Parts: sequence; structure tokens; C-alpha cells
Amino acid sequence: MKFEWQFRNTTVCQYEQKNFTSKIQCEGANTTSGLSLTLTIRNITPTDEGVYHCKLHLSREAANGQSHIKVEDCLGSTHESLDNGTASCTFDSVYPSGVVHWYQGDSNITNASKTHENQDKDGFYRVKSEVPVKIENHSQPYNCSLWMPSTNRYIFSQLVSLGSKGQLQWICIIMGILMRSFII
Repeated sequence: MKFEWQFRNTTVCQYEQKNFTSKIQCEGANTTSGLSLTLTIRNITPTDEGVYHCKLHLSREAANGQSHIKVEDCLGSTHESLDNGTASCTFDSVYPSGVVHWYQGDSNITNASKTHENQDKDGFYRVKSEVPVKIENHSQPYNCSLWMPSTNRYIFSQLVSLGSKGQLQWICIIMGILMRSFII
């Protein structure tokens, strides 16, 4: 008898073999209702996506089945910043890859942005997008949003505000002026 799970033509789990890793657990059981072989995949990543085949080969018979794993709309973490005249948003552990849209108030300014993406060994993407900041028009905050074309929706939206950094710069300038007037 041969009873196993296969993924991409590679055996990942076999009956009567202890297959325990940090990623895959395989447990076989012989009960009154028959044999079972349970495959558990922990911490699923995009590289685990696909069709898993369960195959049973006996001396005169064979049977098989399959399970499909699909990874959708993952977002691990986000980071926004405002430095040197550029607003940026970074989205880590994104899957599938998304599109960053930029707005300032009601104006879509996505065409002014530059977006870069990298894919890691697990199939997740890091998407970083930047847009130049116009100092003369900082009354309305910038907004970056991650759009997922696969599901036709936004999964995250973040304000990138100029207010706090601009106020801090003005406070530093005023303090510098005050310090000079006390020294003189």
C-alpha cells in the first residue's frame, strides 16, 4: 500500500511515516471507517498555493483526490514617512501584488508617484510608493491606498500628513531665532 499527499509532483506526506516539520504536519490513522491521511500546512505563504493531490495505491486499486489552496489579500505591515520633499508608503508581505493610489484631498495624484515592488522567497511582495510633496499646498494631507486588482477593492489606506512635521520645523526655526536674540 502507498498512501500519500503530493504537491508539484513531490511527496510531502506519507502514511506510516512521521513527517513533522515546522511547516508541514502529516498524520495517518486507521479507524473503523477506513484509512485517513491528514496534511496540515502551517504559516501558509504564496509559495504553498496550488493543487495538493492525495493518492492511494493498493495492490489492485487506486484512488485519488485533490485540494486547492489559494492565498488571497495578504498584508503584513505598513509604514509611511515624509522626508526630503517626498511622501512614501511601504507595504510589506503583500499578496498578490497591489497597486498604490495617491490622493491629496479629492485629487488623484497617482500619476506623479513612483512605485517599486520586490518579491521575497516566500512569494510575498514589498510595495513602496513615493510621491513628491508640494510645500505650497500642504493644507490637505496626502493619502496612499493599496488597491488589490484581484478582488477589486482597497485593503489599506493611510494618511501621510504634513502638519506635524511642518509644525516641528517651524518650532525649530522660531526657537533658533529666539536663541539668537538672547545671545545677542
